[in-house]
Parts: sequence; structure tokens; C-alpha cells
Amino acid sequence: MTKQLTKTYLLAIAVIASLFSVSGAVAQEAKKASVVVEAPWARASHAGVKTAGGYVHLVNNGDKDDFLVAVKSPIAAKIQLHKMALVNNIMKFKLLQHPILVKAHSDFTLKPGAFHIMFMDLKKPLVKGETFPAVFFFKHSAPVNATFVVGGMDDVSAPVSAKEPVAVITTTTKTVSK
Repeated sequence: MTKQLTKTYLLAIAVIASLFSVSGAVAQEAKKASVVVEAPWARASHAGVKTAGGYVHLVNNGDKDDFLVAVKSPIAAKIQLHKMALVNNIMKFKLLQHPILVKAHSDFTLKPGAFHIMFMDLKKPLVKGETFPAVFFFKHSAPVNATFVVGGMDDVSAPVSAKEPVAVITTTTKTVSK
């Protein structure tokens, strides 16, 4: 009798575990990446300087507005979203107190002299031509893995190697004739 109860108990646990597994898969399926991360790049940093700017083009292919909430990378202890503005001909960098809006069926570019990613407390200098990984976190979309390409210190646009798509989804359509 005890063996039968133990088997029944273990079977019940297995069924419950599989239900959680399925519901987790459904939740992941519901939260797909509708925002595409394109051309992530950062400026090279001077030796001894512990900060660097990062830039990216975001495309929201989804039907609802989304928000860039955070960026994480092993190259920096802290990463913040900033906005640069000229105040009395002096560059001011301001920490954003809110996520960056990427409207549905629209795009948004983080670029030098405007919205950007601030890598702070760099673990090592960023060197032109090198790459580093990062993960972009959105309010509604699934996280997106990306690889930043390091450009020159004075670059104002992404290096050519950063313009490669992060992920390309292709579909094939077959035409059937009668």
C-alpha cells in the first residue's frame, strides 16, 4: 500500500512539474522579441578612463509600444541609459529616470550627442575593432542578445562591421502551380 501511495505521489509531482514546464514555455512564447537590435557599437575608451558610450538602432516590429528598460554586459560594473544635451554650450549627460520608448511599428536610434548607453566602471579599456556581448531588456519583449563592435574614439556612426544584422529571420515561400 505504501509503495502504491509513493508511486501515486511521484506521478502527481511529475504531472504538476510538467504543467509548470508547459506554462513556462507558453509564457516564453507569449513574450517574443518584437524589438530588433541593430548595429550596436561603442566608442573606444582612453586607457585609465572608466566610461564609454554605446549606441544602437532599435526597431519595434510589434503591435504595441515597448520600452528599453536596461542593458547588461560583463564589460562594465554599471550600465545606464543617458541623454546628452547642450546647456550653455556645455555638454551635459543626464541619467534617464524612465525607460526609452520605442513606438509600435517604428524605430529609435541611440546615437552620439543624444540618447545613449553609458558603460560605467569598465573592467578594461574598449579597443577599436574588438567586440563584447550585451543583453537588451525590454518591458514587453523578450531579452535580446547582441554583440557590440568597438569603433574609434571620435566615430560618429557605427563601424561597418557593426551594421551586420544581429539576427536575420528568413522565410521561404513556395509557389504551387496546378
